[in-house]
Amino acid sequence: MVQYIVKLAEKVVELAEQGQLGEVLPLRFGLAEELDRLDPRDFLPAARYDFVVARLKVRSFATQTGFSSGMLPSVASFAKEVIRILAQYGGDGSRVVSRSFAFIKDSDLRRLIERDFRELGLKVFPGGAWKSTVVLAGSILEAILYDQLGDSVTKPRALASPKAPRDKMAKWKDRVPVDWTRAN
Repeated sequence: MVQYIVKLAEKVVELAEQGQLGEVLPLRFGLAEELDRLDPRDFLPAARYDFVVARLKVRSFATQTGFSSGMLPSVASFAKEVIRILAQYGGDGSRVVSRSFAFIKDSDLRRLIERDFRELGLKVFPGGAWKSTVVLAGSILEAILYDQLGDSVTKPRALASPKAPRDKMAKWKDRVPVDWTRAN
């Protein structure tokens, strides 16, 4: 992924904050070159503009002459911005598209699902963490099912299923989906 670019930007921040202008200057070319390799379409839509602007700032810094130590705070600032934006990179050729979970009724659950889906698509799956990918995808699916089974329209249909859990009197448990196990 882009972790090596993040490390490069972190080094720029560290050196700039220490006031080491002579150490920051050589890194400017590498940072600009690596950012030029990235395609804005591989970022989340909300981050594309920010990426293009940050890349332009880095290019400008790389080609600029006549530096002074007074520029270091702004250099550290845009390097921090680059780090923040790179967290929204989806991977080479991914053309990241965010997914809407507007059909989830519980707003807290929706926020968690969207967060986990984003992490799944941007970090876990592209990073090749296969076991973590399966676990995270399963938890997302479980949360979606939990929300849908609690729905006033879906709940009666779920209870009508012959596989719905029953109590000792062969009556349906009317606590959907709290008492339901994944097997049910």
